[in-house]
Amino acid sequence: MQARLPPQFNMLALVRRIQPRDSELTSAKTHQLVVRTRLLSSFDISRYISIGSHARKTAIRTHSDLDALVVVRRNEAKWGGSIVSSETLLRRVILDLKGRFPQSDIPLFRWPRKPRRCSCALGKILRGATCLRHCGRRRWVV
Repeated sequence: MQARLPPQFNMLALVRRIQPRDSELTSAKTHQLVVRTRLLSSFDISRYISIGSHARKTAIRTHSDLDALVVVRRNEAKWGGSIVSSETLLRRVILDLKGRFPQSDIPLFRWPRKPRRCSCALGKILRGATCLRHCGRRRWVV
């Protein structure tokens, strides 16, 4: 017969298993500094704030990534005489980071496109909803 431990012991065991090792925390801190240095050298940045689970000290071993909030100055957001879109500016940042970290998985962010028309006869515009009234098919914005 196996002895059953009280729930608090099971929770403590779980916490010990999911907490990042000291080496992982040191590596993440070093990586965050390298990312910050890269962005400071490439863009005119007014603030760099570490956010997310590593900043809150709630990271989970091997699953948590690094998150940052970067505030760029207005002149970085201009092209010609006008302000560029947020997507364009974010794409510049991502491409710059991919140049420094080619093996890292930095997803290229895409804003949702305009909604497509349903292919049913009436062609109602849908935003991720089911066209029950007309054809009953699911149409998602791609």
